[in-house]
Amino acid sequence: MPSSPTGLSKQLSNLLPPYKPGESGRQRRSKRYVELYGKFAAELGKLNAIDAALLSQAVNLMCRAERPGTAANDVVRCLNTSRRILGGLRATRVAVEASSQPTLADILRGAPAV
Repeated sequence: MPSSPTGLSKQLSNLLPPYKPGESGRQRRSKRYVELYGKFAAELGKLNAIDAALLSQAVNLMCRAERPGTAANDVVRCLNTSRRILGGLRATRVAVEASSQPTLADILRGAPAV
């Protein structure tokens, strides 16, 4: 006959987290973060690792500014910093699109020089 769990073990089994070891119970990213990141990433196009990290930082600052109870001075600083980061990312995209230099891949394929 299998032994039935004691009252204490039943109570303790309810305290076990529903996630794997090494994981936190809180959400890593908020829905608002995912929404903003997706919109900006779609606008900017393909991102390299550095651009993705910069975009993540800008979106984090925007989310921080939107939190209730954030001081007005902090809101202004967060939004100005995120605006500068996004402006830099957009300027980089424009410069890359406008460059007429062939890439190394184009040269190796034998594409004609512009």
